[in-house]
Amino acid sequence: PFRTFLWHSDHFSLPSGCASLAFSEASPHQAFISRTYPAIGLQFHPEMTLGTIRSAAERFGKDWVQGPYVAGKEAILAQTDHMPDTYWLMVTLLDNMEKEFGGPDRTPAKVEITTAICNNELS
Repeated sequence: PFRTFLWHSDHFSLPSGCASLAFSEASPHQAFISRTYPAIGLQFHPEMTLGTIRSAAERFGKDWVQGPYVAGKEAILAQTDHMPDTYWLMVTLLDNMEKEFGGPDRTPAKVEITTAICNNELS
């Protein structure tokens, strides 16, 4: 398991032909991969650094509606100091996607990534 930020309450059913890669208490499908197309889906933002999370909280936190898995601005800012940076995960994910989905000439395939963010443990 790893700890990352999520600040959403959106959920979805796993698309046909896809396999779930990660889950949390908040959602059974935090990440998935298509078995048919070079596509993945994420319910968190591994590309966000601690600095961009702080910036987003300061700029947009007033608009976040709190819920069971949605922390408010102050909670996000308080937790940011204790969160590991997950940017390494995004780099690893993109490197692995290029290796897996790159064309015969090793040209990276265009891959659609859908993402979202909050505070929760993913497995």
